[in-house]
Amino acid sequence: MAGAAEIALSGKNAAVGTKFSVSEVISKGTDLLRANPAIILIQVVPAIPALIGDVARSAALSPVALLFSIISAILALIASGAYAPVVKEALSGQSLTIGEALRQAGGRFWSLLGAAIVIVLLVVIGSIALVVPGIIFATWYAYTAPAIMLENKGALDGMSASRAFGRDKKMSTFLVFLVFLVAYIVIAIIGAVLSIGGGGRVIGTLLEIPLEAWTSVILAYIYIAHGPMATQATAATWEQPGPQGPAPPAASPTMTPAPPSSGRYCSNCGSQLKPDSRFCSNCGKPV
Repeated sequence: MAGAAEIALSGKNAAVGTKFSVSEVISKGTDLLRANPAIILIQVVPAIPALIGDVARSAALSPVALLFSIISAILALIASGAYAPVVKEALSGQSLTIGEALRQAGGRFWSLLGAAIVIVLLVVIGSIALVVPGIIFATWYAYTAPAIMLENKGALDGMSASRAFGRDKKMSTFLVFLVFLVAYIVIAIIGAVLSIGGGGRVIGTLLEIPLEAWTSVILAYIYIAHGPMATQATAATWEQPGPQGPAPPAASPTMTPAPPSSGRYCSNCGSQLKPDSRFCSNCGKPV
């Protein structure tokens, strides 16, 4: 069973984590957001100054618009890091306040910023030189924010962890990006139709709030449910005991106590569930 975990302890090209199907992660991420709609509030934080900037830009107050655009970009970076701890707690049946998640992400701001700058440069340069390298860089480093937040890594270490995880999952990640792209195109068309007569930027920003939350939740879910931490948990579950002495005589059936049970088990993987869990902490399936 350990082979299914798809992890090697040595070797430069060792697979990290488990592979995933696009339909599974889209479905699980959507279910997770539907069960925890408050997660969308994370994206509202950078959206507020963005909306103010949109209004100021339409009124030709360019310096004010620029200021609020910068504030929105900073808050958007912090928000990108806040999703991972919130999703992790939601999957374990616990809750983490939006304020606490943003505070944790704020503490990792410089790592998130440094990684974002390097990734943008790599993707842009790769796209200019040849489109394919830019796409490969994007798929490699798509999971940098979750790696930084969940594994307490710096910018470059977080990028390395994301690349190690995404190296053999480039096609799956690319297909997830295509789903995101289609969703953004649909939202852009809807926004264009609704904004006929004015207010296009404001309407577009409002429509993008749940969409951006959805994409961030799915990327965080992928790294949590299929990344190195999930692999370690799986490996620990299937760890075989070492050599032992002769087994003691089997107890009489009448003397065998009944094992304690919470009465709830995951229908997908069979793991025991906590009484108040809404998601299996082992496989992430909604219960």
